[in-house]
Amino acid sequence: MIGIALFNAAIIATFLLTLKRLSWGVSCAITVGYFHGIIRANILNPLTTFMFDAALAGLFLGALMRCPDLKGRVWRRPLGLWVFLLVMWPALLSLIPVNHILIQLVAFRASIWFLLVILVGAELDLVGIKSVGRWLAFLNVIALGFGIYIYLYGVPSLYPVNAVTAFTFRSRDVADGQWRIPSVFLHAHSYGGTMLLSLPFMMALGFERARAAAQDKWLALAGTFAAIGGILLCGARVPVVLAVLSGTVTLVLSRANSRLLIATLVVCGIAGYVASQDERLQRSMTLLDTEMVGNRFQGSLNSHALELMIQYPMGGGMGSAFGTSIPFFLSKYAPYPIGAENEFSRIQVNQGVIGMLLWIGFLVWFFLKVPYPHARGSVPVYICFAYGLSLCSWMTAWIGAGATSAIPGAAIMFLLMGMLRSKYLDQSLVKTSLQERTDSKWTGVYGVPALGHRRG
Repeated sequence: MIGIALFNAAIIATFLLTLKRLSWGVSCAITVGYFHGIIRANILNPLTTFMFDAALAGLFLGALMRCPDLKGRVWRRPLGLWVFLLVMWPALLSLIPVNHILIQLVAFRASIWFLLVILVGAELDLVGIKSVGRWLAFLNVIALGFGIYIYLYGVPSLYPVNAVTAFTFRSRDVADGQWRIPSVFLHAHSYGGTMLLSLPFMMALGFERARAAAQDKWLALAGTFAAIGGILLCGARVPVVLAVLSGTVTLVLSRANSRLLIATLVVCGIAGYVASQDERLQRSMTLLDTEMVGNRFQGSLNSHALELMIQYPMGGGMGSAFGTSIPFFLSKYAPYPIGAENEFSRIQVNQGVIGMLLWIGFLVWFFLKVPYPHARGSVPVYICFAYGLSLCSWMTAWIGAGATSAIPGAAIMFLLMGMLRSKYLDQSLVKTSLQERTDSKWTGVYGVPALGHRRG
């Protein structure tokens, strides 16, 4: 009964809030994603497993009713056409009875369900982005509180030992055998990755040049420090690598903005000092071990990728790839996993060479449009960071799995990607006149008037 109640509450609450305001529905869905891990671990039920999927279903249904463009116009745009192709190909493959039908449906859901969030992100304006940022700041602080509690009392204080938490309890490679910290998420990687992906919203909320309310600035500051604390606390190395890479891309795109450079140095200095005080916060220092990093890189990159493409040109069947999140109650139907810890290997084994080429084509098309300012223009730092973070997430997908299936990280990443192609933000580098800026009641993030739209 509890599983049914939570599943229904997720879809109904998200749907109703989305009808009221799109940003509220997005915030509600992300909230379900934040607490999905700890709920799923403590309430073993098929419906709690798909609770976040239910929240996204409510978001999609509400957005479809609220946003006229999603009813047809979006599919005539390049972004909509790419999403259509990326959805239809695995849909066709799911009809081929290679594996158990339930396994193939789970693999299909893992391939496309979070991807659809990109269309929702394209409907958000600056007002909506800031609204989501306020709620994420609160969630980050709450997550940090849970993380500190687990740091003090251990993973067993909040998580039971069962099939869902097996990986969490095996992750005891911090300092002298301490656990990595999952906070309210299922894994430490989900915790650290989600904290990192929330930072563009914190930047939009309180760190842009445009005047922001004092309470927004303090809220953004709290959310930022909670996110950085979570990245250090979780014990996962990938979020640290992504933070360094995406930060570098951001500095380049923002032309080494002096304010950003100073803020980055201050944050790095504080984070380094805090980490130096406790060995349990220093697991990312193992990245300096070149031999260990090389072995991990080789294992994840999968040197047999070409052999897999030759052996499975049409894929091994939906659900056959390593990294496909098969729920514990369907494990008896799951085939032996093929491939390595590599997101593109997972796509290739599940969807064949055609599916992988579609994804590569989409990503090349998407990231070729760089938000780099013209001589007289400027691009907000949070847009640069959203671009850098999305780009680096896909770059590191060659050496890890979960880019399209992490909860709620994958959905937030696609939300950021959608924001970069928003109908309100897509004309970022168009120079507008001072009169246009003054006359527009709601101004787009890049200084481009977003006329005639409803507040997000």
